[in-house]
Amino acid sequence: EITLRRDEVAADRMVIEKLRGERETIIELHEQMAGNEAKLREQKMAIIGVFEHEFSRLKVNLEAAEVRLQKESQKWEDEIARVQQQEMEALKQCCDMAEQHVKELRNEIAALRSRMAVVVQERDALVEGKRDAQSALTHMIAVSEKTVDLKEQTIEQLGALEQLGLQNLGEMRK
Repeated sequence: EITLRRDEVAADRMVIEKLRGERETIIELHEQMAGNEAKLREQKMAIIGVFEHEFSRLKVNLEAAEVRLQKESQKWEDEIARVQQQEMEALKQCCDMAEQHVKELRNEIAALRSRMAVVVQERDALVEGKRDAQSALTHMIAVSEKTVDLKEQTIEQLGALEQLGLQNLGEMRK
């Protein structure tokens, strides 16, 4: 029984020695892990520092880009406003010119109507004239034909002028 006990004590001592060795290995591994954790913390801090620096740089670049974009946007808005103002002024000039042209066309139409009235008066005067009947009749027929031709031409010209005036006015308003 003593031998058995000695064998058990010896086996227990071996287990204890083995456990002590494993404990030292665990302590060494723990120390290595602590060292690795410190290195990882340092690397983490370095990465965070690089990230923060890069983030700050990007933030500054973004703010500068926003300022440039705002300036460029304002420049284009000013240019658009300037072009719109020029277009409005040009359109107003065109409308003014169209109105003037319409007034001129109306004056021309009035002048043509006056001429037509004069022609009609001349024809009436010829009808009422005291000339020789044959001569007056021949003259009256000739004047009447000329008057009819002139009246038709005048009416055609009036129609064409009115149409041209309306087309010009329509084009100017577009």
